[in-house]
Amino acid sequence: MSTKGTDAALLERLAHLEKLATEKTNWEANQAEWRKNVEDLARLKAEIQIREAEIALRSKLEAEAAKEEAAPILFQDALGRLYTFPFQSCKSFEQIHENIEQAFVGTREIGAHVHVGHYDLLSPSREIILPALWETTIKP
Repeated sequence: MSTKGTDAALLERLAHLEKLATEKTNWEANQAEWRKNVEDLARLKAEIQIREAEIALRSKLEAEAAKEEAAPILFQDALGRLYTFPFQSCKSFEQIHENIEQAFVGTREIGAHVHVGHYDLLSPSREIILPALWETTIKP
């Protein structure tokens, strides 16, 4: 065999090895990029799970708040009469005062005292609820 043929074979073999080395380098670079993408995907999945949990919690709290908002306030006046007021119409002390005034419209003697605010509002456990604390105390 001639040296020319051997040189050509060696050059061909060298070119093939260089091609393989380049492919290996590209493959390793692709592997690193793939690993980074997998890590990014895992991080994004974790973020999505956190956001989904936050949304579920927010929805649950909103549903509970809506349920609470829908529940009525039960009111018993000094004469023993029972009233049901929508919670929405009792959120502030001014609102409950208006409701109570309306309840006593037909009673002259007591109605006059109610009109000027001479009454106490009691919790179900018979504790006085101060007007200034009404909004933070009242619950359906």
